[in-house]
Amino acid sequence: MTQDVSGSAASPAAPEISATAAMVGVFTRPAATFAALVRRPTWWLPFVAGILLAALFSVVMTDKIDQDAAMRRAIEKKMARSGQTMPKERVDAAVDRAVEMQRKMAPYTPTIGAAAFAFFFFLVALVLAGAGSAFGAEAKLPAYFAIYAYAGIPMLVRSAIAVVRLFAAPDMSLTYDDLARIGTVGPALLLPPSSASVVVAVASSFDVFLLATVALLVVAFRRIPGLSKGSATTLPLALWGALLLVRVGWSAFFG
Repeated sequence: MTQDVSGSAASPAAPEISATAAMVGVFTRPAATFAALVRRPTWWLPFVAGILLAALFSVVMTDKIDQDAAMRRAIEKKMARSGQTMPKERVDAAVDRAVEMQRKMAPYTPTIGAAAFAFFFFLVALVLAGAGSAFGAEAKLPAYFAIYAYAGIPMLVRSAIAVVRLFAAPDMSLTYDDLARIGTVGPALLLPPSSASVVVAVASSFDVFLLATVALLVVAFRRIPGLSKGSATTLPLALWGALLLVRVGWSAFFG
């Protein structure tokens, strides 16, 4: 009796993983979850959650920042880097103009925050896709969206912590330097407020949530067909290293 290899002997199609199951699975069964996401990508839930958190953070932030102190400190830093000095009257006028501009932009901050999250989400996902393809990965673009969306869930947790801390902070009590580490859990929290921007940038790169995202990216990339384990480990670490260099460079020139 012959067996019908084209019918009943064929392996069943892999089941699709739901968005909510994937949210839990990245913590309980990350390897199996990312394997399922590569086969049948879904990425809308963490993406939407990130947009909402970014918009909420932007709304709460406007009342918590001491714009006068923040702008004055930024101008003083710029003068210190350039070695130039300005009369107090010109500094006051520059601060007033900057504060007025921030007040005019306040109604648009939720949209700006959400748009910035979406922009960097797709930018990083496209970078990951290009790097993966260059090293022989056999996955389509939606798989990279899914990988980055779900590997970034620890960063969504960090954003939620930042929003809670913002709500708890008194109005007009924070500067932009405070915002840079308000959601961190790691060495950046131990630094004094007067720490140099470069030091804060390095410490923030060793944040627990960021390192967890890098670790999940390694697990996810190892589930992509055609990609060696060495490349799957190197690419996320290279992305983290590039982020560290960008942060340090930005802080050195503009911090």
